[in-house]
Amino acid sequence: CVSVSQLQPSMNTSSYYCNSTSPCTGWQVCDYTTHSCYVPQKLCPSNCSGHGSCTYHRISTGESVASCSIDASDCAPRCSCSTHWFGSACDLIEPELEAKQLSRTQLILLLMEVIATQDADSSSVSSWSSSVSSLSQEPEEMTTVFVNAAVSVCDSIVSTAAALSTTESISPTYLSDLMKTIDSIATPFDPTVSSMVTGGISAANRTDITASLLSAIDSICQLSVSSLVY
Repeated sequence: CVSVSQLQPSMNTSSYYCNSTSPCTGWQVCDYTTHSCYVPQKLCPSNCSGHGSCTYHRISTGESVASCSIDASDCAPRCSCSTHWFGSACDLIEPELEAKQLSRTQLILLLMEVIATQDADSSSVSSWSSSVSSLSQEPEEMTTVFVNAAVSVCDSIVSTAAALSTTESISPTYLSDLMKTIDSIATPFDPTVSSMVTGGISAANRTDITASLLSAIDSICQLSVSSLVY
């Protein structure tokens, strides 16, 4: 359980009086020392494991912000790790992170092979989309090879779905998985997130990958419009 002391107060506190028999409303929490209500800040995973500090950023731009209360939908917490610590919770040393990066890269390359060799149908499109989305949810474990492969997988799924749509019905729900993938892939482009260990995404790779991402987004959007029309 999280104690009230761990929930850092928001900049905005309420003048509403609270106590054990007169609780706060909505997202607010009672500070029993001052008997005033406040909206607590979002917490970083595992409190950054004691190896970093919790920071906040705008989800849409990655821009740093001073605070991020639990009722805000436009921001998120993120650990800024101390030297020699990595991962979303600053709980990995360099060899551990590299092992996770290698494993994730091998899995996405295996998915590419499956897509290239498997006979496609509507169920396989849904399965592939779910798989690439699941593999893409840990930005700190992505390498340039992984990102390029994930974009290629998204392109292949879009092409396959477009071809199948002429002969069978395909649920458009898989498109949300692809957009989640693209959104997560874009995260490592923030230099505060991208790992600086071997295999991490370097600034030199960002221009080419960004172009690939924009192309993938365009393809997904076109297919999404087509699914609505037909």
